[in-house]
Amino acid sequence: MKLSKVKTGVMAVIVGIFSIAMLLVAFLFNSNKPVNAFNSSSSINSNAVVVPQLWDESTQSFNSENFLTLLSYISSNGTVSGVNTTRQTATDIRGYTYGGKSNGQAVVVELGSYQWQVVYLTRTGDTTGDRIATLLMVNNDSTTHYGSSDTTANYGSSSFTSGYPTSMYGTSYIRAVTLNNGGKYVNIVGTSNPTTTTTASKSSSHKYALYTVESLGLTDYLVQPQNIWYQTQAQLLGSSNPSGYTLNNESLSTSISTGWYEDNSDSYSCQTKQYYTEWGDDYLWLPSLSEVGANDTDSGIWELSVTERASSSYSWTRSSNSSSAFRICMTSSSGSGWMSGNNYQNYGLRPALHLNLDNFYSITTDVDENIIATPSSTVYPLGSTEEATLVFSPQNLSVARINLSINGNPLIINANEESSRAFINYNNEYQYKCYRDGGDNVTLILKALTGDLNITATSTGVTASYTGGSGTIEMYETDSGTQMVLMRPVEGQYVNTLTIDGATITPTYYYADIIGAGNALKIRYTAKDTSNLFVLELEEVYDNINIVFNLATTRPTYEMPPNISGGVGIVGTVATATSGGEVRMVGNDIANGEDTDTVTFIALAYSGYRFVGWVNANDEDETFGTSTNISLTKEQVNGKVIKAVFEPVDTDSSTNDQTNNYDDFI
Repeated sequence: MKLSKVKTGVMAVIVGIFSIAMLLVAFLFNSNKPVNAFNSSSSINSNAVVVPQLWDESTQSFNSENFLTLLSYISSNGTVSGVNTTRQTATDIRGYTYGGKSNGQAVVVELGSYQWQVVYLTRTGDTTGDRIATLLMVNNDSTTHYGSSDTTANYGSSSFTSGYPTSMYGTSYIRAVTLNNGGKYVNIVGTSNPTTTTTASKSSSHKYALYTVESLGLTDYLVQPQNIWYQTQAQLLGSSNPSGYTLNNESLSTSISTGWYEDNSDSYSCQTKQYYTEWGDDYLWLPSLSEVGANDTDSGIWELSVTERASSSYSWTRSSNSSSAFRICMTSSSGSGWMSGNNYQNYGLRPALHLNLDNFYSITTDVDENIIATPSSTVYPLGSTEEATLVFSPQNLSVARINLSINGNPLIINANEESSRAFINYNNEYQYKCYRDGGDNVTLILKALTGDLNITATSTGVTASYTGGSGTIEMYETDSGTQMVLMRPVEGQYVNTLTIDGATITPTYYYADIIGAGNALKIRYTAKDTSNLFVLELEEVYDNINIVFNLATTRPTYEMPPNISGGVGIVGTVATATSGGEVRMVGNDIANGEDTDTVTFIALAYSGYRFVGWVNANDEDETFGTSTNISLTKEQVNGKVIKAVFEPVDTDSSTNDQTNNYDDFI
């Protein structure tokens, strides 16, 4: 359905004609209203599973049991991790049979004073970021006007280019005042677009205060449209909306250049107007026509059914009419169509919000179960019997972990996160989050979900020092969880021995594993004597580790470890290397007798070494040049061992094709 064009400077008489036509269409739409529409509690319960109240306003917290009930209907495993957030629409959710829900049932939750349907599951970044459940109010809460005036004499101009267009959602009365979002809005006087704005403040006594006022707690778990990927992109999902045109207010993007009314003319766009994107900061907002759709043929981004779209009256969207700046798109009460209404008329108010499931999961109180905390002397228990808050001062924050025993089961938590992230164990017994406070401490919060918990907690970490010389020590943890310790002695000093938890070890290879030393499953070292770098890799630290690098002025004589030494080969020849580098071969097997029988040898110097040249290992008088990359024929190499020769260099040597003075690990 496309709207007929409305020319700028429209007369009040024409407005009256529009109003009469709109009422006639409304009557026709209402005659098709289905009997099972979501417009009463009885019809809701007959078409959906209903999750009891999620929010306790007295404690400003979620009811964990009811939240787990919600997850049982939208998650494959009953936890947040099982929520499929790759654009799961209302159609997909109706098809779920998780938690005993029947195929075809919608999911409705009680949140605050209203019931809300879960209409979309996604992430803030489409496939990445926090998991988001978009909730649409089940029915119109009331009827209201879109603009600040409810008289037919005041509606503004049909122009999108003059003043503040009265259909612009960012400066609408319905957004700032009726939905209690606060901010700028326009007062509509007469038939000209306003040129000034008024500022509204949020009210803590407003009926929507819970969803908009930060001090009441719920907004901590809501996500604003400016952080939702599909509400910020210039190209909306799927096909065009039912109007057939690009509509103002659908997206927060201000760079949409196509699809506007009348040959893509930007005179029908107000996206460059001041405050156009004001609604991006809102927690409670009106959906767009592209999100809710119009009928089963064009069901919108959320893919609502006609029944789910239906309500007790026509419902406002935030989408402007394509050609007239004082008219706004609405969905019909039957859910099977749409039309436009004038900004001063009264129609249904049916907002939506984005619920952050990851944040929602992080705070779940209203639990009677008790936690018994038995921390070590380095842990300080705080909080109530419903949660344990433990504060640690690890030896080194960059490589710290928290070592827990919960009901006798071990758990190791990385403690070097700058911000909190909540996790829950596999059988929903408890949840925890661990975060740094910005200083030297790490805070761990645990909450029981289904039973008593007995907790023993200690901090683990790595301390490292040196003796017999001077240098610098760096410590960090890799993305894979390996803890790294880098010792850089000053020039002329070297690591001769290591003392790990009291056991002294003499490194003998450039690369090697140390098994059975220290409180880690494995310790690996890499020695670079000439570049004054010694690297320890610690895997799965399960208790505190103390490391001392014993320095001396004597340069160690390292060998390549057995599992790395040796040569590489192609049938007919072999290549090998001295200490300080390695060799690679590329070519056909000479024994196969192909015409292309050239073999390429590539020399690679380790940090602190340089490549000298190639020799025949059986007869070192025969040489093959000093280029790091050589190609030889089968006659030249058949039956020979080609050796790459390397030698140490000073730390101040420049790096080039032959010389490697870079650290391999930084």
